[in-house]
Amino acid sequence: MTMGKEKGYVLYDEVSELLPTDLNGADLEDLLMGLDVAGIEILEEPKLDAKIEEPAEFLDLDLIQAPVGDKTNDPVRMYLREMGTVPLLTREGEVEIAKRIELGQTVVLKALSRSPLVIQKIIGMGEEVERGALAARDLVQISDPLVTDETFEEKKLEFLAAVEEVEKLYRKVQQGHQKLLPVPRGIKPKHHRRQRWELGRLTVKIGRQLRAI
Repeated sequence: MTMGKEKGYVLYDEVSELLPTDLNGADLEDLLMGLDVAGIEILEEPKLDAKIEEPAEFLDLDLIQAPVGDKTNDPVRMYLREMGTVPLLTREGEVEIAKRIELGQTVVLKALSRSPLVIQKIIGMGEEVERGALAARDLVQISDPLVTDETFEEKKLEFLAAVEEVEKLYRKVQQGHQKLLPVPRGIKPKHHRRQRWELGRLTVKIGRQLRAI
């Protein structure tokens, strides 16, 4: 709760890791209600912080001093003048940008793995592999060039098992969405709040399963 108040939100992953496996429905409802009352959102992904430390110094690359009144069109000189106005990043700024790039890549990967279109595509690929319309070698990446057919067959079975699990979870998500449709917007009864939680948890689980394939 403290972490949620600081950020204004918590992640499904964070809550799931902290909750005991034997948590009953009443305790879960108390937790969800407490988060709701405190104005703490439960999100699938962290919010990106757009704030980056401002550079502390500027690069002076105006190496070629043009005479006063000289309006040159020399592209090299113009480039150097422009570069002279570009600030250098501090070490902290570089680290911050690297972290944001890494976080952005993770967010994109998670978003794709939880997209209904991607999920349906993977399920469809599993069906094609199962009926022989798509070869497992077209999907499985193995670095060893001397890999045997038996290994590919094992990977194929692992892929089909993972896709089958994704399909089961996705079916539950679709059923959950159908249950939420009759609930008027703005009304949050207990079963509605718990259903939203369950949908979020299942969606996160599907994403993990897909990224592990």
